[in-house]
Amino acid sequence: MALPLRVSLVSLSVLVATTGAGSGPVFAAAAPAVASGAPRLASPDFAAGGPIPTRFTCKGAGDRPTLKWSGVPAAANSIAIVVIDPDAVNGPFTHWMVYGIPAARSGTISGGDLPAGAHEQTNSAGKVGWKGPCPPDGTGIHHYHFMLYADRGAVTGGTPADTEVQIRKQAIAGATLIGTVAAAQQ
Repeated sequence: MALPLRVSLVSLSVLVATTGAGSGPVFAAAAPAVASGAPRLASPDFAAGGPIPTRFTCKGAGDRPTLKWSGVPAAANSIAIVVIDPDAVNGPFTHWMVYGIPAARSGTISGGDLPAGAHEQTNSAGKVGWKGPCPPDGTGIHHYHFMLYADRGAVTGGTPADTEVQIRKQAIAGATLIGTVAAAQQ
């Protein structure tokens, strides 16, 4: 006998796919809204709305920051994480897209390791994986949107644009964490 699922769905903002400076897909700055009881996304490496440390940028080692989530709905089958810079000079720039993370109410992703089953997609620089923030000199403060999507169905990949559409289409809830990097003054 199937039990009814009671899931509080988070209102998802419409994301518009655009093309950035690179060859990868680009998510618009709008991201899943966070409501009471919705997933939460945080990082021990930087505070929400605060600066991302240099070690995670192109001026440092370019490491990927640790991300921790909680409150993922039980109806989710997988998790996707997308990181964009909507302040990029040539339009939104996708720094990282990973999908197929096994769904769990809470979890962590850090360093170069990915959970079994997770897949990285091509970023806007045309490379697979993480591209550390690197705002051009004189372009002010850039806001990096780390967006978590709790997906109800499988995201099978394909082209970066296909993957983006699948992530958005399967999303039942989400959360956003924003960090900043200030470009050097000219």
